[in-house]
Amino acid sequence: MAESVPLLATVGAFQGWDALFQFAPSSPGWETQMSGLQVTPGHYALYPIAAMIFRRMDVRAGDVVFERLRDPGYQFSFARDERGAAPEVLAVGRVHNRYVERRTPDVLRQDLVEKLWDKQAGVCRAGTGEFDWHYKDGWLRLNAERTQGAFGALGGRRIECPDVKIETPNPHCAVIVTAMEKKPIPEAGRLLVAAVGRAMNMKAGPASGTQVPPCMMEPVKGTVSVKTPLRKVYAVTAVGYRAGEVKAERKGGWLTFRMEGAPQVLYYEITK
Repeated sequence: MAESVPLLATVGAFQGWDALFQFAPSSPGWETQMSGLQVTPGHYALYPIAAMIFRRMDVRAGDVVFERLRDPGYQFSFARDERGAAPEVLAVGRVHNRYVERRTPDVLRQDLVEKLWDKQAGVCRAGTGEFDWHYKDGWLRLNAERTQGAFGALGGRRIECPDVKIETPNPHCAVIVTAMEKKPIPEAGRLLVAAVGRAMNMKAGPASGTQVPPCMMEPVKGTVSVKTPLRKVYAVTAVGYRAGEVKAERKGGWLTFRMEGAPQVLYYEITK
């Protein structure tokens, strides 16, 4: 499930949504059973990246591609509403409702859909150019100025973004680079790399009180290249501590380092 959090943040930002909700607690306080941690430990590691994508608005809202025009009487009735656009259209542009005095036929920007949706290849490109969704192969690439990378079925692929290149043998993971300030990746003075793989519980059964089952997370291996003048790379643990410097090589304007899959390392920091 390494794609869930960045996918939610990307779609939400692109659609111009006001907020995102992943969990539905059944009490006013934190869930006593901590059920989210039981099955989604990798999600928490990707929240910093999601914050950059959604709250910092690294992925911009797209142009409206599909508009459902609804009158109040129809909207608040029990009439069945037929889906007017394929789900893939969500990756082309914004999909939303507009309320009018009387019901009017839906509006679909067919020109944008035909231009940005390659049905044969199974690829949808965002109208802003900031991501492309390879739904046929199960992965998404981010091309925003301040956040780039990919998540989903990345194993054996060479992912090339404008300022980031990724290669990993992991069959399913998220590897995303984000600037730690409001500057494009090549100009930022500090970068954070998230590398999160698959996760699972090590034992079955519900948690008891605040005790959660130990989780096993698959380490992410491979290489990351970033177009940056920065020179040092540090492995960083899940709680934000540096775990040691990582050897990096410079070739031209690119800095390259290997992800060795060291225990507890979910991030890398690139700095001066």
